[in-house]
Amino acid sequence: MKKTCICIGHEPEKLGDANKCDEIKKLMRNELIKQAENGIELFYADMSRGVGLWAAQIILDLKARPEFAHLYLTAILLYPEQTKSLLEKDRLEFEKVLLMCDEIKMIMREKTNIAFGLKKGFIGQGIDIIIAVCDNHAYPLSTTAQEVRRAEEFKKEIIIIDPHVIEDMQEPSDFPYMLRTLRRRAEVSQTALSEAIGYSKNIIEKYENQRAEPCVNDLIKLAEYFEVSVDYLIGSTQISEPIVPTQLKIDYDRLSSKEKAAVKLIISSIADKKSP
Repeated sequence: MKKTCICIGHEPEKLGDANKCDEIKKLMRNELIKQAENGIELFYADMSRGVGLWAAQIILDLKARPEFAHLYLTAILLYPEQTKSLLEKDRLEFEKVLLMCDEIKMIMREKTNIAFGLKKGFIGQGIDIIIAVCDNHAYPLSTTAQEVRRAEEFKKEIIIIDPHVIEDMQEPSDFPYMLRTLRRRAEVSQTALSEAIGYSKNIIEKYENQRAEPCVNDLIKLAEYFEVSVDYLIGSTQISEPIVPTQLKIDYDRLSSKEKAAVKLIISSIADKKSP
């Protein structure tokens, strides 16, 4: 039986300002992509304001990419009239997402408090992997905290994204982030990248999830594959183009006039080949 995954979480006002919410969305996206790359195909969207809607939008965005076109998204609604309590702007976005989902699971046919309890039970028992964006210490009685505790009772895999520790996390300018970003930008899977540079899929996954550190030779291979500088790959500069090594400049300065002319001829020949 195929495993399932859902992303649940607090309302936006409990998560922080707009900048923090944007960072949370990035973390959610990274985690959802990780699950998809690990073989998860069936995703559920807890269509609540904030995290639930963001997760659905992320999955739909991924489904537009060839490597994730097979993903299946099911929206969970408490009852048919759930959208009526939303502001018009939120309701329109909500309904737009619902139309794009592959399936809609209705907990109850009419509004009732029982629906909330049934939803907790479904998430706790029916979903294999729960990604929870929450601070259960600050909001121990929140719906999300209760859903997490219910999932813990059934020994489900729970991945916590704590909005209050984002400042302590690595900035998105380090090697794991850059490797993942460049790979996705090139629309290449971990397996394809591994085969291209002679690695196993396992090591690329370890690099991206900070479970292994690359050696210098590995950094050079990856930088050459993506046609960027090593400094850019490890997040030391925003300049992506490979920079001519200082050693090469020093060696050039030591060349004779005839040797320098030969180098210039080679460079000119390469430039001509790249010209349209």
